[in-house]
Amino acid sequence: MALALEVTRWLQRRGITPKAVVEPTCGQGTFLKAARTQWPGLSAVLGVELNPAYVAEAKRNLGDAPNTQVLEGNFFDFPWAAHLRSLPQPMLALGNPPWVTNSQLMAMGSTNLPAKQSRKGQSGLDARTGRSNFDICESMIETMLSWSEIGSLAMLCKGQVARRVLAQLFVRVTNPENSPTCAFVHIDARQHFGANVDAGLLWIDRLSAAASPFQCEVFSDLQAEHPQNVLRFDGATLTRSLRNHKQAPSVDPESTLRWRSGIKHDCARIMELSLQDGILRNGEGTAVSLESERLFPLLKSSDLSGAAGKNRPRRFLLVPQARVGEDTRQLEISAPATWQYLSGHAPRLDARKSAIYRKQPRFAIFGVGPYTFAPWKVAISGLYKQSRFTLVGPVEGKPVVFDDTCVFLGFDTQDAAERMAERLNAPAAQHALQARVFWDSKRPITATVLQALLRDLSL
Repeated sequence: MALALEVTRWLQRRGITPKAVVEPTCGQGTFLKAARTQWPGLSAVLGVELNPAYVAEAKRNLGDAPNTQVLEGNFFDFPWAAHLRSLPQPMLALGNPPWVTNSQLMAMGSTNLPAKQSRKGQSGLDARTGRSNFDICESMIETMLSWSEIGSLAMLCKGQVARRVLAQLFVRVTNPENSPTCAFVHIDARQHFGANVDAGLLWIDRLSAAASPFQCEVFSDLQAEHPQNVLRFDGATLTRSLRNHKQAPSVDPESTLRWRSGIKHDCARIMELSLQDGILRNGEGTAVSLESERLFPLLKSSDLSGAAGKNRPRRFLLVPQARVGEDTRQLEISAPATWQYLSGHAPRLDARKSAIYRKQPRFAIFGVGPYTFAPWKVAISGLYKQSRFTLVGPVEGKPVVFDDTCVFLGFDTQDAAERMAERLNAPAAQHALQARVFWDSKRPITATVLQALLRDLSL
């Protein structure tokens, strides 16, 4: 149970707040119970297990939890489509599939096997020999990724399985903007399972675009705050890129950086706050008391356009979501004062005209994701006719955020951000930028222009 709780806590820190959790091989219900503990507001929980004794034990472990089902079934024969259609979204697939190969299961007399077919372009001979002796876990994960209802997947598996799944996943992504957010977190398989293998948690989130497409961050354990290295897909295979490893001159370690626009909220008088004589007030002048976890120092284009070093935030932004599409109703429990404040201003927020808010959670914002909360940033105004890039660090331990008139790159370390700011403000970069910017445009500097600048400079 301890590992299951660590996994669900890790997912919650990444901003995952599902409405439904599905565990296709739920065993005795450990992960389902952890999910119920971590997300008490879950609307639905579904577990499927082949072993009838485990099904009975899982039902006992879960008790009479509401909207919870544990069903007996073979993963590869179960009518998943009918069941998944009835569950609310966003949906999380969570669990620990069996870490065995198809031949091992056959030797044990198991019937929980996928249909035999040639996979991944194997020849007829290879498909009939040991080269096609793939892990059942791998087949199950790939099957789950084919379910359109699943927004996020978090599965314990061997490291080699994770790498094969990621390679196949990236092959199918034709548009880099649709590349999902991915991570692999190492666990001590000997401690938890008595297995001497490289294993961990594979997380694939399709509801948020990756900060850098075609890559997977790798963490040393479930408590690590920053990745130890990154797996990158080169079009055919995954390669490991250590953050402190010196790359060959032709390959820049920051080549996959992606410029982002700041947060779009369209209701500044409600969402933006300022300190006046020690009292936090909104744009209406009303005193406000909110949970600090949801408030972040804010910089706007007018702040970035000022003199160098004069960009100290004067405002705070209320950020109700950690990623686009996150269910805001969880604020009622995790941040009740914030929920009450937003609810009190619901008519104004509900009246926002932009079509992007349609079919989104109430009080939704846009331009928010893991990159928003990077501690160090290099930013520039998208509106003002100047090309100076500003280094922005945390304020009193909190990352600074921007409104949607600003464009920025996020970094984990001050050193990396300082190096990038220096390179972008150097004459070569400034000259290249001038060749791409049309200053008579309403918004002359955009993320698209700046992404092209990185390509021009091979940054």
